[in-house]
Amino acid sequence: MFKFFSRMSKVISITLASVIISFGLTACQEKEITFGLLCGKGLDDGTNTFMTLLSQGAKRTNSVQGIHTEVVYFENEMLMEKHKEVVGDYDYIISVMSNLDNTENYPEQKYVLVESDLEAPNVLSLMVDNWQAGYSAGVLAAGISETNTIGIVLGKQVATQEDFLNGYLSGAKSVRSDINVIHNYTNSWTDVEIGKNIALSQYSQGADILFSVAAGVVNAAAEVNKLVIGIDVNQNGIAPNCVVASIVKHSDVMLESAIQDVKKNGFKPQVSYYGFENGTIEVDFDGSAVPVSDSVKASLEDAINKLKSGEVSKSKN
Repeated sequence: MFKFFSRMSKVISITLASVIISFGLTACQEKEITFGLLCGKGLDDGTNTFMTLLSQGAKRTNSVQGIHTEVVYFENEMLMEKHKEVVGDYDYIISVMSNLDNTENYPEQKYVLVESDLEAPNVLSLMVDNWQAGYSAGVLAAGISETNTIGIVLGKQVATQEDFLNGYLSGAKSVRSDINVIHNYTNSWTDVEIGKNIALSQYSQGADILFSVAAGVVNAAAEVNKLVIGIDVNQNGIAPNCVVASIVKHSDVMLESAIQDVKKNGFKPQVSYYGFENGTIEVDFDGSAVPVSDSVKASLEDAINKLKSGEVSKSKN
């Protein structure tokens, strides 16, 4: 009888230990947080460069333990319906700000909005630092210019475009304090003809290199064989003898970094800017046939290092 109770005691002890270990492991497991990226059906297959990059960046976060990210597709013009449908299904809904403007209707839902400067208690807004992009382009343009006159063609006159302009002015004047900078707005995001005609006008006024922040500028450069700096994606191959470099915005890196930061540090409703310091912005010379001197490249590299360290920033200019 004694042996029986002894054996039973051992069994109970082992079982109890197993339960305690199992409970401990469960308690220590990370809570998975979920993200849903709203995307128009077919837009992330290369059709739309911006959405393709966002989709790629979002999907890469699935390799991080404790993060589960899905791309949530909607039919054309059905974003609002899909948004309403998935509220509550994900810890965080990701969308492009210009496509989603009713987040205040769902205060319990948290959002990550791309290309947004919205400040709200349930929103983390992500912005590429256009001031940094403009600054680097200004340093490059001023270093290359032989006429001491450069230009920039912008889209609509909104705050994000003004960041490009002010950064460009600051960067150019850090190289040549007396440089002449021509700037114009097209008041359009897509009108190629207006952008092209404004660019041709700036070239005729003596600018020998332009920064293309609006549609049509690269077309003008190719037509009159003048120099231009591209934007957003690598545009060097469009006119390799004219496009000196492109200020590439890696939106995928920005979103990937933001998702991982939410997992690591928690949700902080704010406007976050991403630039050279985390690889979101890059000056890409690949594919350009325009010669750029070592001294100009060295000056640009020095400027980028100062942007990375914070020695040079929008708030200090």
